Amino acid sequence: FIVEMANESYLRLVDKKEEEFVGRPIFDSIPEVRETIAPLLTGVLTTGTPYYANELEVSINRFGEKQTGYFNLLYQPWRENDGSITGVMAVAYEVTLQVNDKFSLKLRRR
Repeated sequence: FIVEMANESYLRLVDKKEEEFVGRPIFDSIPEVRETIAPLLTGVLTTGTPYYANELEVSINRFGEKQTGYFNLLYQPWRENDGSITGVMAVAYEVTLQVNDKFSLKLRRR
């Protein structure tokens, strides 16, 4: 799982600079997500079926501390012209603030 490219938003999301993230195995850069993410990526590579998640809870080290974050994400198989799968395209959107607000509202109602 070598990262081939990442936009500025994704780099901010994982708290990495392009030179320390792109061109490297993803789990070398963010090893703490391996247990959660590796099975999802492997599933997409082996089955060719996209993986969608809403509010997926992930513990990640960023901004100098371990944090629990929530993410909406899509892992889409990257197919070559011959149909072979050679990678996974990842799209992630952090929804931690929204999830925390939702939990806070539920607690206040009780």
